[in-house]
Amino acid sequence: MNMTLGNKIKRRLYKRWGISPLVQNINLNPVGYQRSVLICYVDYTLISKQIENNNLCHSIPKEEMVIIRRFIECDYVIDVCGYDAISVIPMIENKKYDIIFGFGDVYREMSIRNPLSQKILYLTESPAEYSFEKEKERIDYFYLRTGIKIEMVRSGVCFKVGDIELSDIIINMCESSLIEKYNIKNYKICPSGLVNAKFIHKTDKKDIKKFMWFGSMGIIHKGLDILVDTFEKTKDCQLFVCGANEKEIEKYKISLNKNNIRNCGFVNVNSQLFIELVDQCAYMILPSCAEATSTSVITCMRHGMIPVITRNLGFNEFFEFCYFLEDYHIEYMEQKIKELSNNNIEDMKKLSSQIYQRFNKKFSINTFNHEFKSILDEIG
Repeated sequence: MNMTLGNKIKRRLYKRWGISPLVQNINLNPVGYQRSVLICYVDYTLISKQIENNNLCHSIPKEEMVIIRRFIECDYVIDVCGYDAISVIPMIENKKYDIIFGFGDVYREMSIRNPLSQKILYLTESPAEYSFEKEKERIDYFYLRTGIKIEMVRSGVCFKVGDIELSDIIINMCESSLIEKYNIKNYKICPSGLVNAKFIHKTDKKDIKKFMWFGSMGIIHKGLDILVDTFEKTKDCQLFVCGANEKEIEKYKISLNKNNIRNCGFVNVNSQLFIELVDQCAYMILPSCAEATSTSVITCMRHGMIPVITRNLGFNEFFEFCYFLEDYHIEYMEQKIKELSNNNIEDMKKLSSQIYQRFNKKFSINTFNHEFKSILDEIG
């Protein structure tokens, strides 16, 4: 198998940092038979260091530890590798696994090499074909408005068309309705969100004219360009942009230098700035084209923010706590922002309290642990 330049560079970095993309034989019992599982997710030693140093920017490290711990409790011997670490395949290509769990290049390749294993796809995004279709719509709309041609950034990185058909079971974070047509057994699970330990929920500073975009790489995919154009037309409202990739902002020529738009850069959930933003912004807005129960939305809901989101992002079942965006075109978005900014402030404060009370626990790592345990018990 040919190794891409990106993976060659990554291998050198692993060596320099002392991080291995493959850890083998976790929970090995030298005597007696054990079933085996290959977990293709995020590099084990990398997430271990993040947890050890309390340097978490995402919920993935703790969730992966939950997954590993549960397989240990079921007495599996475990190999863990990075989902895209194709360099590890020669090290494990002759091993036979009872279960192959996860996603990505290694999951795909090892599933083909292990036809008798049980393949459990951990679907943390929308199905690949749905994501491709929706991201292309946003790319085309961006080109129509700006004349700038851009490439796919999010779709196809972790999941590809055919991954679902390759699998026996899906543990699913997206809308179940998007995968019903495949007729494959699937289990819905919600990820966990981060929480600021110093946060105390209060609503006295909430402002219905203040919105926060809390995102990361893939700003066209996540609709930031649309929001910037919209807020240029709704100058009495404010947009706080958190986590936007600076290289993408420059590349796509998106100007955040507006009186009513503040680029906050990367905002650590554990920071005082994050508390100040969630205290004053009534709404977390994410007009993403395709997600699977976005952890950025979940994190904001754990702090009492009201989500304003596209449908089919994994939150359809929580419809009474969300405002759904039925369109992504500027004209519609302008109308929707004005509508939201004229809501009754006392009603929004009440909704904020309801969201905090219900979802701070619902989207915790303890709930994720319980749900994953129940799913694995049922799978057997």
